[in-house]
Amino acid sequence: MNIKSKNTGFTLIEIAIVLLVVTVILGYTLAMVPVQQELKQYRQAEREMDWIIESLYAYAQTNSHLPCPAANTSDGFECRNDGTAGNCNGNDTSADVCDLWFGFLPGKTLGLDGKYSSAGLLLDPWGQPYLYQVTDGGATVEDFIFVDGMRTATIANLVPDLVVCNADPSSGAQGATDTSCGGAAAEIIDESPAVVLSTGKDTLGDTGTNSWVQRENLDNSSSDRAFVKTTFNDTTANKYDDIVKWLAPNILYSKMIDAGHLP
Repeated sequence: MNIKSKNTGFTLIEIAIVLLVVTVILGYTLAMVPVQQELKQYRQAEREMDWIIESLYAYAQTNSHLPCPAANTSDGFECRNDGTAGNCNGNDTSADVCDLWFGFLPGKTLGLDGKYSSAGLLLDPWGQPYLYQVTDGGATVEDFIFVDGMRTATIANLVPDLVVCNADPSSGAQGATDTSCGGAAAEIIDESPAVVLSTGKDTLGDTGTNSWVQRENLDNSSSDRAFVKTTFNDTTANKYDDIVKWLAPNILYSKMIDAGHLP
């Protein structure tokens, strides 16, 4: 009997097809790695900032006031006028008020765990310090940062004045002093006691002329109270990847009532 053997090996064409499929899958997988890493960083920042907001509420409940921002010379602690010469910005007086109203998050004052810079500033997933602004609005500038200041002022006179908008109220004018969103339709919140900010992937905020939306989040001071929270945009014009979170006044007051600091 003449038995012929059957060749069960792969042909060159079949091997080439398999290699092509593997190459495409591997290329797609490698291309997705940076995207997945970026998404992971944004999720981490969101979680960290949610915890920061909860820590600010807890600090107020414990101490009857909100902390001041930190400076890059204050080792991560709040920068407060306490009569100590040379402390923080060096402009201390006998008044117990904030040395600055817009600066860095006082992570050490809040007792937060995380990655800190050599200057003691709490860093976001991109290695940049979290930013923080506290309101100076109300009957007096000390209402929200002075011990028992909220109780002394009474709820009726507490008027926090930080605003978060869904579009830039400056319309591209960097350095403008904005105190409102330019209309109720643009307001997300118009009476926040404190705002926390991460500048996102572009780290330094990307303040170039084509990124006018983000500039509003970096030109703040005690006289500029507006922040912008809008849709993520990675295009050259109108670039936006900041993460903005804030304290809600009614939640703060409720927690202060529960702690016995109000009314």
